[in-house]
Amino acid sequence: MTLDLLFLNDVHGYLEPHPDLFYNNQNVYTEKVGGYARIAALIKTLRQKNSNTLLFDGGDTFHGTLPLVKSKGEALIPILNELSFKAMVGHWDFGYGPEQLKNILSQLNYPMLGINVFNTDGTLFLKPYIIVTVGDIKVGVVGICANIIDKTMPENFSEGLKVQVD
Repeated sequence: MTLDLLFLNDVHGYLEPHPDLFYNNQNVYTEKVGGYARIAALIKTLRQKNSNTLLFDGGDTFHGTLPLVKSKGEALIPILNELSFKAMVGHWDFGYGPEQLKNILSQLNYPMLGINVFNTDGTLFLKPYIIVTVGDIKVGVVGICANIIDKTMPENFSEGLKVQVD
């Protein structure tokens, strides 16, 4: 059996394709990227080629564009639920504070994982891991959120939380 892992990251709520800046060893260039319809079509094509495909979100998902900022991340929930992610981790996703993040997560059909995000009482804020069964194989997935959430981001991102770095 072949297992394909897809990892989406840094979409920042771009619902439509947009030009973005890239760097390689020789140049700086722009390329049209993103747009959830384009992303969904690509994921569908890859899943048709291999039904043993797991999709993960690396975060920076719920913050960035006007529809997301105005809805505090909630505008994207129906789209994300249709994509059938297995799990995600977070970074700017904490941008509306821990309580709003919990609200968003309660509406998703997959978890945000974070073995390194703790409440002030020392309990885990997020589920630390999941086990996904694909065919007869069990895959353990451990989530580690960006370790700078409570260090360099605005205070409201992590109010009542501690993000462990070691």
